[in-house]
Amino acid sequence: MSDQSSLNEPPLALDLSNISKSYGNTVAVKDLSFSLGQGEILAFIGPNGAGKTSTVRMILDLITPDSGDIKILGRSLDGPLKNQIGYLPEERGLYRDSTVEECIQYFGELKNLSRSVLRSRVSEWLERLDLAEHKDKKISELSRGMQQKTQFIATLIHKPKLLIVDEPFAALDPVITKQIKKILVDAASEGAAVLLCTHQMHLVEELADRLVMINKGSLVLSGTPREVREKFVTGNILLSGQGDLSGLDNSIVVEELERANSYRVRVGETLQSKVVLSAIIEQTSFEIESFEIEKDTLEDIFLKTVRTCKG
Repeated sequence: MSDQSSLNEPPLALDLSNISKSYGNTVAVKDLSFSLGQGEILAFIGPNGAGKTSTVRMILDLITPDSGDIKILGRSLDGPLKNQIGYLPEERGLYRDSTVEECIQYFGELKNLSRSVLRSRVSEWLERLDLAEHKDKKISELSRGMQQKTQFIATLIHKPKLLIVDEPFAALDPVITKQIKKILVDAASEGAAVLLCTHQMHLVEELADRLVMINKGSLVLSGTPREVREKFVTGNILLSGQGDLSGLDNSIVVEELERANSYRVRVGETLQSKVVLSAIIEQTSFEIESFEIEKDTLEDIFLKTVRTCKG
């Protein structure tokens, strides 16, 4: 008998099952599977040439997988379902000779929005992103940041259930970056699924509920940012304090960091963090102010994983 609760759950916004794609003898994507739930932000990361662009193109039905299956909101992509997707490409797609308002309206019409709904939404978005006074300017007359905000409105004007954004923060100032981050978070809180393609790992840590990393077309890492970082715990101790650590056993390596009174205590394979910390506490010549077990940042993990895959 089927589980009644599972029957009542909404379908996944995106579900990739064992998809593969080759161009001649070059394998771009190999047996890749991952999913994205509604109301979730998933960071899709990987080095250049990893297969991210090919994967996104397959999701958008611009190219066809050689094998595997892609479901959006529980079914294969068709014409009406395309209107449930919002896509922000890395290379922007605005018409430079049209005005801000004309450009947004055109994209809304492509998504079959009525004129009355479109008029209301355009007005709301222009006010929200401080573009109302620029609505009659041509796209070519706008700064890069204003163009990006216009592109975001065009991407979101139809309230997509699946939002795919490729490097949305590239070359933006902190003010606009903050606005864009809030837009993505708000979209997810309202039920949209967000696939965030980016190389900026600090933003992955800040925004993403989960991450998926691919390299050479294959899945190499997945999980929440915290889960991924937990897999890469070094065991080393980051320590701050006052005094002398020279009395420690020679097997314990202490590195002085750039910040004053800060140290990295390296924990080798034969030593445990608890043992090393106990030895430090016993040093009466050193007063501990704070300590923590060192964990790699997502950027460290990204680089290590890429190096490992190259090997």
